Amino acid sequence: MILGIGGVVGGGHLLVESATEIARFMGVSEWVIAVTVVAAGTSAPEFATSLMAAAKGRPGMSLGNLIGSDLFNLMGVLGLAGIIRPLEVIEDSLYSIFMLVGMCMLVVFFMRTGWVIQRREGLVLILLGVIRWILDFIS
Repeated sequence: MILGIGGVVGGGHLLVESATEIARFMGVSEWVIAVTVVAAGTSAPEFATSLMAAAKGRPGMSLGNLIGSDLFNLMGVLGLAGIIRPLEVIEDSLYSIFMLVGMCMLVVFFMRTGWVIQRREGLVLILLGVIRWILDFIS
């Protein structure tokens, strides 16, 4: 278990560092690096854990992991960063923020029937996430 945790953490770190250097070399903006490379790299452990929980028939653990991680990142990490140094929200990030809020509202809408997200609805969420990443890259 300790080796597995070390592998996930080390792999996530290596992914973020390497992809960030490649993106900087290619002239990608810091905002795009943050919302794609860093977000994907730091979310990889939660993603792997949630997939394993879902595959083992524990959807509550999977959903709780994802929601808990997002809430902690939003409130805990962002809050602590704001305490240490005030954060400026740049205008380039506004459309991503509004799209994220819209996606959160869409998730709640999808769960209206028995608090279940169907496969088709999951596919819509994945496609919207990919579209948001593409829009971040081209803007």
